[in-house]
Amino acid sequence: GYAVYTPLEEIEEPELEFFSPKEGDPADYVRIKLKNGKRITLTNSCAANILGYVKETDYSYGNVESARACMKPLADYLGVSVEECARQILHKAYEKIEPVINGFAEKYKIERDQISLVGCGGGASALLPYTAEQMELNYSIPKDAEVISSIGVALAMIRDVVERVVPNPTSKDIADIKKEAKMLAIKSGAVPDSIEVQIEIDPQTSKVTAIALGST
Repeated sequence: GYAVYTPLEEIEEPELEFFSPKEGDPADYVRIKLKNGKRITLTNSCAANILGYVKETDYSYGNVESARACMKPLADYLGVSVEECARQILHKAYEKIEPVINGFAEKYKIERDQISLVGCGGGASALLPYTAEQMELNYSIPKDAEVISSIGVALAMIRDVVERVVPNPTSKDIADIKKEAKMLAIKSGAVPDSIEVQIEIDPQTSKVTAIALGST
């Protein structure tokens, strides 16, 4: 269970425990042991609730006092305040997200002032506001974001486009551009057999466009 979704009355004498999730893992993972013997975990949602990023209307809103009580043993161990401990947790997660966003922006040649982050999933408000704040980007969390399926996102179509200016393109020119678009889609995660490539030729500009569509 998450600390932030545990009733406050259950949180008695919270104690920090180190453990290995599975054999061979380092024993530097943490969980909280309660007086009743129950063990619960500290998460990004706990940290975001403590820092006020999650609002009462958000799906991931929980019991802030429960989260604070459970995070205090870890904060004491680290020699920092509960708020600083929560900030460090969110920042570790942010360090994983930032290069992904920058990678997409570079791949699709999106200028920074054109980027707006959209959060989906139950934990969107736990990560998105902090990430947007750190990157100085706009963000939004759509209505009913928590029911937007991660599986549906994973199965979404992949689309890659290759454009070339080729006066009087030959069959080989077109075949090469189609192949390049297909390889881009495969690199993006599309299953080769699912890819279809459409060709558009603009005789006015001599531009040949190959659009590859596929699914993961």
